[in-house]
Amino acid sequence: MSTQEKDQMCNNLVQRLLMGEPLNDADKSHLAICEDCMVQVVGRLDESATSQSHGLGMTAGGTNGELTHARPEAKKALEQGRRVFEREFGISLPKE
Repeated sequence: MSTQEKDQMCNNLVQRLLMGEPLNDADKSHLAICEDCMVQVVGRLDESATSQSHGLGMTAGGTNGELTHARPEAKKALEQGRRVFEREFGISLPKE
């Protein structure tokens, strides 16, 4: 597979993951071993996190950046993320 084909495959996989589309077993296997895909995923998540301001109804408090007044849509997104990880990777994340 050429570098360009691999890059396109990684871009498509990351886009599908971020859009919440189900991944097949081959996609999951690729994601588990592909450093390029994980760099893209982490980069997109970092961008998303830094673009959100604490002034949008959220205040950091407690320890480790815990949100004391999270917006309802943020809580809904967090729950969606938990379901995606459980469905796609069999990882059950604790509810707080």
